[in-house]
Amino acid sequence: MICRITGLLNRVLDDEVRLQVGQLEYQVLVPEFVRRSLQGGLGGEITLHTFHYLDGNPMQGKVVPRLVGFSTERNSTSSSCSAPWTRSARARRSRPWCDP
Repeated sequence: MICRITGLLNRVLDDEVRLQVGQLEYQVLVPEFVRRSLQGGLGGEITLHTFHYLDGNPMQGKVVPRLVGFSTERNSTSSSCSAPWTRSARARRSRPWCDP
């Protein structure tokens, strides 16, 4: 499990950032407040506290691993439920760290 990732900030998109770590580029989903804080840091080294979750329907075999990043470890647990990918009721039920 990746709990923290450090790398060069290659791109900042609507709901994700791309981090260059060695020869690999990681797609990390981020909430709006993290994206805004990272926009000016293109090309610089950043560290994100992360957690994984499986998105999709395992009954159909369509499961995609997602890496979600936050600027501080405290935000990674307290703010994850307000992130855009947890808005639907189905998404909230599938993520045990979200309190209903």
